[in-house]
Amino acid sequence: MSEQDALKPLAAGLSGLTESWGNQKYLLGLTRRWPKMVGPVLAQNSLPAYFLGAELWIYTTHAIWMQQLGFAKPELLTKINDFLAEYGGPQVSDLRWTLQPADFPALPERKPVPPPAPVDPAEEQRILSMSEAIADPEARAAFVRLWRKMAAMR
Repeated sequence: MSEQDALKPLAAGLSGLTESWGNQKYLLGLTRRWPKMVGPVLAQNSLPAYFLGAELWIYTTHAIWMQQLGFAKPELLTKINDFLAEYGGPQVSDLRWTLQPADFPALPERKPVPPPAPVDPAEEQRILSMSEAIADPEARAAFVRLWRKMAAMR
């Protein structure tokens, strides 16, 4: 059995993926611990959003909560850095606030695309023989592709 065929643990394959996440991978744990760090009232009105370099950006529901978090900033920064150090995360040098987006953009609605219809082999042969009259090979190929797409849409 070659090394390529050997079974590998799932964690080994995921390590490269989580490394590409950078510091963002610590947000889930930070979000789960958030109510204990800031208390229930602030937790209802704020949430860790993302890391930008050594800064942690926090969403708030209103500018008043930005001010409240500003008053608690030194204590909060200590709690966040203690939590991140516990899990081998980065140290945060500053906290920033931003209003949570009112609405996240809706995903475009996808309409189901029916599978292509089977092409009649006899009709395809007729088109292929007819396309031989086109001298330019690129134009001939484009004509056949166009016909196949139109035939599949029927």
